[in-house]
Amino acid sequence: MRLRRLNEAGIDRFRNLLDVLRQTPEMDISHWRSVLEDPKFTELHEEDADMPEQKFSTRREFTEMFRERLGHCDSQSFQNDAGMWAWLSMFYFDSVCPKNACGTRKVLKDYAYIPKVKERNQVFHLLYSAWRIGELTAKYQSEKYAQIWLDENLSNLDSFTAETMKRLSLTRLPCFFELIYRLYWNEQMDCLRPGILKTRKDDVRCGDLTHRLPSVLNQLAVNYDLQNLTAEQLIPLLGPEFLPDKVGTKP
Repeated sequence: MRLRRLNEAGIDRFRNLLDVLRQTPEMDISHWRSVLEDPKFTELHEEDADMPEQKFSTRREFTEMFRERLGHCDSQSFQNDAGMWAWLSMFYFDSVCPKNACGTRKVLKDYAYIPKVKERNQVFHLLYSAWRIGELTAKYQSEKYAQIWLDENLSNLDSFTAETMKRLSLTRLPCFFELIYRLYWNEQMDCLRPGILKTRKDDVRCGDLTHRLPSVLNQLAVNYDLQNLTAEQLIPLLGPEFLPDKVGTKP
């Protein structure tokens, strides 16, 4: 199907359909297809792209398809295109909100499917966040380290992804993916280190991702050009609380 975007009426229609689906999660959504090409609700996107009808399991699968079909375009034009991202969410709804074993769907908050551009919660949009990770991966040539983001389920925005992607002070660092990987990923256990997320201000853990890393980076930025530091150069500057045996523990 040709790439389109939802107009204001189309976004309102999508919101209404999501509300109905929350009330009847077993509902057949095949009738949504009529909205996808309806000129009352959509308009053709200026990029002449044919979007394949397929189901994606991981963020990587979606980002690879997007890059294949639209990688030649100026990525800046996609960042604030709420209508396009909403249309894509509707078109690929079986990927962003799949049926479970019981044949029902768990519909998330609207912003998981309809982004609020120029707002902080834009990163909670499932497809936008996957695309953004893919864009940064290519920009920073960090495929090796970005696997812990890209190989996650497309229909779920986990706390780790939300916490990292919402912080511009992190994502603007060329060493972003390697830094987070080396600090917080336990290669032996193949999982994130415990105690690094959802920490309260009155229960901050050593080197945690929620509070300590942003704070320490802000302090270092006063004296260092973080943009020109590699992860290998930056990690020793963070201090002993960021050592593997310290991260996530109580001070």
